Amino acid sequence: MIPATAYPAPLPLGRNAALELLTRVDVFDATGGEFLTFVQIPVEERVGEWRFAGASRSLAQAVRRVEEFAGELRRVAPGLPADPLRELLDNTAGCESDGFVYPRELPVAVGCPHRIVVCVQYGAPYEGLGAGVVEVESVAASSFAGVEPQTDPPEEWEGAESQ
Repeated sequence: MIPATAYPAPLPLGRNAALELLTRVDVFDATGGEFLTFVQIPVEERVGEWRFAGASRSLAQAVRRVEEFAGELRRVAPGLPADPLRELLDNTAGCESDGFVYPRELPVAVGCPHRIVVCVQYGAPYEGLGAGVVEVESVAASSFAGVEPQTDPPEEWEGAESQ
């Protein structure tokens, strides 16, 4: 794992540190490390499903995967935000101490030693959208080794446009 001092603040990053990271994301292209990215997508009112968005070998790429993942799903769900991580961080001011909005444990089993870089999700009454980046000792040792990003639309979305 990369040294803790490589991050802009102690992990997991709070709202302000994560927003700072987004403004300087290119600086983190050379960090090295191994990262897994997850996005929570809404599947029905107030219910979300965490999806694997991909593995990365730099913190910058891990953060960019959130936007790339959303771009894939926006083809079938144009109402999804183009950049969910930024939207979540922009809209959760004052919620930093809320353990649901900023969980200290990832809501997904990673299957190997890891540490949360950033994880944020909407709380009531807007549950269903979230984003998380974790650093792992080894992607190969994780539950997501060889797994492609889970960009297939959930069954709950089928026919949603016609309703």
